[in-house]
Amino acid sequence: MQRIFTLRKFHLALALSSVAVSAFSQTGKSEHTDSVKKDETKQVVYELPYMPGKKVSIVQGYNGWFSHKGENSLDFWMRKGQIICAARGGIVSDTRSDSKIGGPSYKYIGDGNYVIIKHADSTSAAYWHMDYNSVMVKPGDTVVAGQPIGRVGTTGFSSGPHLHFEVYYYDRSGKYVTMKTVFRTTRGIKKPRGWHFYKRPKEKN
Repeated sequence: MQRIFTLRKFHLALALSSVAVSAFSQTGKSEHTDSVKKDETKQVVYELPYMPGKKVSIVQGYNGWFSHKGENSLDFWMRKGQIICAARGGIVSDTRSDSKIGGPSYKYIGDGNYVIIKHADSTSAAYWHMDYNSVMVKPGDTVVAGQPIGRVGTTGFSSGPHLHFEVYYYDRSGKYVTMKTVFRTTRGIKKPRGWHFYKRPKEKN
C-alpha cells in the first residue's frame, strides 16, 4: 500500500511540476536589485493565495523531493479557473496574461502567465501558470493581501493546472534567493509542508 501511495505521489508531482526554475529564469529579467536582510522578513505572516474558506493541498513543498530541490517554492494543487489571491500586499511589478500554451517540456519555459508583486521590504512574490487572459491586475497597481489577482491555469512549463508560488529577493551580491514563508491557516500560523491540506480562514465581518 505504501509503495502504491508513493508512486501516485510521484506521478501527480510529475504531472503538475513546473520543474525547479525560478521566476527570474522564466521571465528572463530582474525588476530590481535591492537587497534585504533575513531578519526583516522572518516575522511576516502571509495569507494563503486562494479564497477564504477554501482548503487546498500542497503537492510540493519547500525544497521538494521532486523538482524543488534547493528552491523554496510551493505548488498548490488547484483546478483550472479557480481564483488566485495575493498572499501579501504590495505593488504589482510585472504581469503576463497573453499566453495560451504550456506543456511538460522545457520549450514552454517562457510561455507562462504570471503576476509578480513587490513588497515593502524589497522581497517579491511570484504567482505562475495563470490561465489565458485571466490576470486581474496590471503593473503599478497597489494590491492588498487576499485580493483576487488571477485564475489558475497550466501555461508555461507545466502539464497540469496548479499555482506555483515563491517569495524571493536579491542578496547584496545580486544573487536571486528564494525564501520560506509562514501562512495564516484555520489551525494557526503554519510553515507549509508538501502533501498537507491548508484552509484559509474566513474573513471576519
